[in-house]
Amino acid sequence: MGVWLHGVDGSRPLPPVDPDAPVMLQYTSGTTGVPKGVLLRHRSLVNVAKLTMETAQTEPRPVCVNPLPMFRTAGCGLSTLGPLWLGGCVAMVERFEPVAVLDLIRREHATVLFYVPTIVGALLETVRASDRPTPALRTVMGGADSVPRAVIEAAVVGVPDEKWGETVGVAVCLRQAPEPGGRAHLKAHCRAALTPFKVPQHWFHVTDLPVTPSGKVRRFKLLEETTEGRLDPLP
Repeated sequence: MGVWLHGVDGSRPLPPVDPDAPVMLQYTSGTTGVPKGVLLRHRSLVNVAKLTMETAQTEPRPVCVNPLPMFRTAGCGLSTLGPLWLGGCVAMVERFEPVAVLDLIRREHATVLFYVPTIVGALLETVRASDRPTPALRTVMGGADSVPRAVIEAAVVGVPDEKWGETVGVAVCLRQAPEPGGRAHLKAHCRAALTPFKVPQHWFHVTDLPVTPSGKVRRFKLLEETTEGRLDPLP
């Protein structure tokens, strides 16, 4: 922080701020229903950014690339206050284009990339189709779980069940057309990484997931497609 404040006129006092005072009104993405307003306070917004960067063991003075929308807390909170806390800088992305973002990472010698699943999936596809070397990053930070290489994206949804009330289902976007035995392979992968009750019982194949403007899965739409039988079972 001292490095970031170097050269600032320290004689002018900063305005007093109550850590528990409201600072931002954010709206949820609408992944489970109608977006809802959430009142955020100074203390919680700063702590989320600070603790996330520390948990990820991000090095001081990072050069970060932020392709996330600024109307989401990940874009305007974590991805800005986090680098600020560590005395770093942020390269903003006005419009996400995979090639342009990869060029930006190379040009700015970025060390940190913030992402959502749709962004990292597009970047990986672009890198695989290019003969240029993959940019070197020290930290890639986002909200997606790791999935097998054959899977581009996946989303879990609760499937209504008469006996248990709800069971686990998953919709997957595959890199190639589904082949017989694919479900068994992915299920074995999940069994090796998850506790038994988290392993999906229902598997569906989709070409695209329904997403919000910020790239998050609209789970209530996915649930509608599941319950109405509009999703193809994964073989």
